[in-house]
Amino acid sequence: MHKLEFTMQLKPASELLFGNLQLIYPDGNKINYLATSGCADWQQQGDQWQRGKGPIPQGFAYKIPTTPYWSDTRGIEGNFFHITPDPVVSPTGLTRSEFGIHFDANFPGSAGCIVLGRQFGWERFCDRMRAIAKLDIDYIPLKVAYSSGDSLYNFIPPAIAEINSNGKYSYFVVCLDAEENTVAELTTEIDNFLNEQKLKLNNAELVLIFQNRCLESWLLGNRKIYSRNPQNKPLLDYTKYYDISVNCPENMGKYQDFNTHAKFHGAYLRSLFEAKNITYSKKRPGDVLKPFYLEQLLARIQVQPEQLTTFRQFIDFCNKIKPKLQN
Repeated sequence: MHKLEFTMQLKPASELLFGNLQLIYPDGNKINYLATSGCADWQQQGDQWQRGKGPIPQGFAYKIPTTPYWSDTRGIEGNFFHITPDPVVSPTGLTRSEFGIHFDANFPGSAGCIVLGRQFGWERFCDRMRAIAKLDIDYIPLKVAYSSGDSLYNFIPPAIAEINSNGKYSYFVVCLDAEENTVAELTTEIDNFLNEQKLKLNNAELVLIFQNRCLESWLLGNRKIYSRNPQNKPLLDYTKYYDISVNCPENMGKYQDFNTHAKFHGAYLRSLFEAKNITYSKKRPGDVLKPFYLEQLLARIQVQPEQLTTFRQFIDFCNKIKPKLQN
């Protein structure tokens, strides 16, 4: 049976992310096409139900016709392979619709369609669909599957194999953002993966370090960067929504139009720094790398041990291995 698979790694990024559209023939032959879905800065796991911005949602039994129709719509302006079912509905009742596979004829990216940006590849794709249609095949199934960032599950098996082969490691430490998942959900997911793949560490201990929800959630724990009487927006609005000087940053929700916790937590942190004429970005973190910043985070979990739970777990592990590193 002919089939299509669209895969892409979803992660926080300001640039447009690309994935792979693979056409698989009954004999196992595979043809790959560079493709994407969604707009730049809207290609995280939590963006799949963002209308007009996020990537096509995964988890549905999609199919496409082998014969397209012509569309004059701006950004398509050519053959359009309509993806069904249409619309699709989330468990919470959100809907998205009018997806298709087409050439990226306008500004790079899409409103959710799967788009190919290279003219030659698009022409070859259409040729192959035309050939399949001549076999009296009207539709072929389309699978959409996403991974988070550089998929953790691509790295775990070879890492365990290397650790077992070496035999000198005491710990296998995996660090990751919880993002839109709970720590319990991610722990269960990783445990299930290890069991399904029959992966086992011989002598080392697996240690999972979660940042709930992200690194910026931890960094918001420094009370010294908090403005006691913020006057300017959006910091004033953020503070009214959730006062991180009092409440645990890890438990903070997402404010209004922010589609993920991580995006809001990052925006909150940047607004705190901007109020003090300090800049922060992931590429240029600035003051957060200095010893005094860590000291303030440590002071918070000492005074309020019930807050910043995952940060405290990270510190506990560091304290556990510190004597061994000094020997």
